[in-house]
This record gives sequence, structure tokens and C-alpha cells, in this order.
Amino acid sequence: NLTGLSGDVAMQVQANLVAAGAAVAEGAARNEALPTFAERVLTPTRNAAHVGVTQQMLAQSGDDMAAFIQMDIRRALDKVFNAQIIAEIAASDSASVYNADNNNPLDVEAALLAGDVDLDNVVILAASDAYRAMRALSFDAGSGDLFAGSPVARQSIAGYNTVISSQASVGTLSFFDKTQLVTGTWGGLNLIVDPYTDAH
Repeated sequence: NLTGLSGDVAMQVQANLVAAGAAVAEGAARNEALPTFAERVLTPTRNAAHVGVTQQMLAQSGDDMAAFIQMDIRRALDKVFNAQIIAEIAASDSASVYNADNNNPLDVEAALLAGDVDLDNVVILAASDAYRAMRALSFDAGSGDLFAGSPVARQSIAGYNTVISSQASVGTLSFFDKTQLVTGTWGGLNLIVDPYTDAH
């Protein structure tokens, strides 16, 4: 996560190191090839949340109500931000999406290995039904994980750290390299109190 940003941020991402093509025979000449780069641009997006509170609510429980409002706003902003991240992951490569109905998730792992992806950095984003389908596979394999371990330990699939989200598309698991995901923060939270116009 990049912080303290101003305006758009353009980054050059290396697209390839070695030119594509079949391996050459030993001792054969190899043509020189320069690595190519592609530009990725981070553009700020403003997210907002709105909550209405009566004077009576504040007067009856000042400290508790302040904490409740903070939590409510934070959850609303997190939900919007998470939806944006999920949309970027889904749009980055449709081949990384696993459909729980008709594909074998091990095929996704094989594709990652074929693409020289470092599996140590892989995280899975799972819809609740896809997570359940994967858990069923582990039960059928006799893993004994049905009631074993803590809830945190159970939130893993095939040994990968897993985030289960109600905002992920139904029936999908997205395998992605967490080191390739870049986010930015352009400013802090602005809190506006408007007792007059109820403006959003």
C-alpha cells in the first residue's frame, strides 16, 4: 500500500524478461531481446459513507454511540473498498477464476506452476459456496478437518491462506499473488457533521 500520494501514480511493470520462442540448440546464436514494460496507473477514487443520528441518540449514550457510528462508517467504507479490490482481481485475468460447478481447482494450481508463479505468495479469495465446495473435497479425502482446529485454521484451502467474502462472485475462487497487488492512499478520512441539511 502506497501512502501520501498526490494525483495519478504511473508505474512501469516488466512484461517479459526473455523473448518468447523455442529453446535454441547448444552453441547456437541467440538474438538479443530487450525486456518490455507496460504502464500501470493508480488513480484516486473517493469513497463515502453517510449515517444519520438524532440528538436524542447522542444524548442518551454519548461514548457508546460515538463508537457505534465510527464502526458503522468504517464497515461501510471497507465494503466499498473491498468491492473495488475484488473487481480488480476478477478483471486482471479471467483464467484465474475457478468455477466450483465444473472445474477442478487442482487445474488452477497446475496453471500457476506452469506460469512460474511462486506459490508461497498465493492467497485465495473465495465466495462462501465455493469455499464450502472445497471444504467438502477435503472432507471426502479423509483429512479429518471437519471439526478439527480453530475457525482461523479452517479458513484455508489446499494449504493456501483464504479470505472468504460475501462480495465475491458466487461459485468462484480467485488465486492471486499478493505481492502483485498494489493499493494507494491519497488522503485521510474527512468527517463532516451536518445538522442542518442532512447532506450525504
